Amino acid sequence: MKSEDVTSEDVLEYFKEIKKRIKELDYVESVEYIPISRTFAIVSIEIETRDDKKIEDIANQIERILNFVPKPVGLNVQRTGSVFLWYMR
Repeated sequence: MKSEDVTSEDVLEYFKEIKKRIKELDYVESVEYIPISRTFAIVSIEIETRDDKKIEDIANQIERILNFVPKPVGLNVQRTGSVFLWYMR
């Protein structure tokens, strides 16, 4: 996540909403918000399966959540990590 201020109330409320929705998905163990700087944060999602079909389904559902939940103005959300690299191939 990139923004002018990733610790702003709007960005933190956005994270709380996507975290709540992502944690409801099967096989999602944890969702963690890691601010790296004032303008950059990582959202780490731990998944409890190695089944390719389930991983594809989880990535698809996360993609839908990220597209559905309205982002604060100026927030850029970029999908990275092993699940999305595998999913987007």
